Amino acid sequence: MARHKAPTGAVLLKRLQGLEGKPSQGFALLLISLSALPSEEEGDFWGELDDFLVDFKALYEGELYELSLGERAVLVKMTEQAEVGMISDIKVSVLRRVQQFYPEHFGMIDQARLLRKIDLGFKLSHAIKFLEHFEKQPGKTGEGGMKMRGLQEEGIKMVLEVHRKVGPE
Repeated sequence: MARHKAPTGAVLLKRLQGLEGKPSQGFALLLISLSALPSEEEGDFWGELDDFLVDFKALYEGELYELSLGERAVLVKMTEQAEVGMISDIKVSVLRRVQQFYPEHFGMIDQARLLRKIDLGFKLSHAIKFLEHFEKQPGKTGEGGMKMRGLQEEGIKMVLEVHRKVGPE
């Protein structure tokens, strides 16, 4: 499965800031959080997840954003009648993929955080504040985020040497 590159959280933040002062009734932001899963980009899971989300956004005429490797957001116009179907569609599809690709991590998925809905008609300012804070975190895809790298052997040796000299506090 090929990875789809969606716009970043910084792009979503600008989009939401553009909605301020305009009627945003019926719009919702669906936040999908899979940060408990291994963050290897080359895995088929992320490609399949993105394929599903691209199809989902097309079906419901939404906009897909990649906040980080394990976090996605879908901006979509949502009616009360469609809400239950849309939310269950995402949850079931995502959990099915987690069970298939990461069965040992299935129990680590916090289902309360797996999918969160923010009704922008009532909580647009909350969504903007959340994204402003989120984009400042290390490892996020936005302009304010910093790239994280794995520990290097030299760094580990340096930390151990300092710890040996200083001793435990």
